[in-house]
Amino acid sequence: MFAGLRFKLALQFTGIVFVLMMLTGAVFLALEYGETHYELDRALEHSARIAGDVYFPIDSREAARLRRVDFAVRIIGPDGSLLYEADTFARLSIPAGSPGFSNVRLGTDTYRIYATRLPTGGLLELAALDRIGISQLFTEARAFLLASIVVSLVTFLAGMFFARKSLAPAERMFVQLQQFTNDASHELRTPLAVVNSELDLALKTEDYENGIRAAKKELRRGSEIVEGLLQLTALDSVTLDAQPLDLSALVEGEVQRFARLAAENDIEVSDQIEPSVSVRGDFHLVAQLLANLLENALKFTPPGGKVTVSLTPADLRVSDTGPGIPADELQRIFERFYQTDSSRSEEGHGLGLAIAQRIAEVHGWSIRAESPPGRGATFVVSLRGKTPAAR
Repeated sequence: MFAGLRFKLALQFTGIVFVLMMLTGAVFLALEYGETHYELDRALEHSARIAGDVYFPIDSREAARLRRVDFAVRIIGPDGSLLYEADTFARLSIPAGSPGFSNVRLGTDTYRIYATRLPTGGLLELAALDRIGISQLFTEARAFLLASIVVSLVTFLAGMFFARKSLAPAERMFVQLQQFTNDASHELRTPLAVVNSELDLALKTEDYENGIRAAKKELRRGSEIVEGLLQLTALDSVTLDAQPLDLSALVEGEVQRFARLAAENDIEVSDQIEPSVSVRGDFHLVAQLLANLLENALKFTPPGGKVTVSLTPADLRVSDTGPGIPADELQRIFERFYQTDSSRSEEGHGLGLAIAQRIAEVHGWSIRAESPPGRGATFVVSLRGKTPAAR
């Protein structure tokens, strides 16, 4: 879709440039042709006045002076006899004409002829090679056409490049919308089907209370899915509000908050936080990244287990003592809606880690999962990435 649109935009822009170049060339050649002929005609008239001044009558002395006139000269007497003729007129072999301007072709050359009456009644004619005849005009037009084609080709390539850059945001938004629609329709199908089933069962058994509770639970699940998808879509085009951030204090605060929740499930949360670790980032997004990792760790840590958070200037680590992640699933753990075999019976929608990864990416960081066999899982956020610019 967008490939065809880029091609069409580039082609339209190229067509406009080509037409403008051809119009410019036509105007230029017309002006050049008209200006050249105007100057040539004025020069012929001026030389005709000079040549006319030396004819009283023609003799060897005046003939020598006529040879120094800028253009070829021919003088015809009142009785039609040839009084003087330059070599050009002899080669042209043209009969005497009437006063005024005319053109004579000689091979590929064109000569401009100017004739005027002399006071004695004779005819004075001057001839000059037309510097921009019809053949030369066609030659220049062909050269201009070739140049227009070359420029249009370059314009088309440049147009494709700029069209790709200009349409990239729209294309990205379209892909995001398409992915959101596909994900939402796929993931909401199950909760809606369960709601319908529970309500049908409540109507049949008249156990309305349990039916409504089950339906509300599934509706809440669908709402959480939509909220997570909307957040991922927003993160795909977020403008980061990057500010100096005391990451040590933020991590410490989140650890304390989750430690109270973990204690209810007999899970210990400990930290190893280096002081004064600072980054540039969005406070709320970074807090959510850490919260998603802690929620994921607590979900898979059994009672009596331990979750450890460590922070250095190089990275942030969240480790748990849960069942771990199979090696063949480590590369897919951050995909939307992906859940490992060990998590399928757990609460969740498979969006938390995808959101955490996207938050890391918009900050210029990277995130990965490590899971040695039988030793739980560790999520590592590398902070040595591209520093985000402040908005």
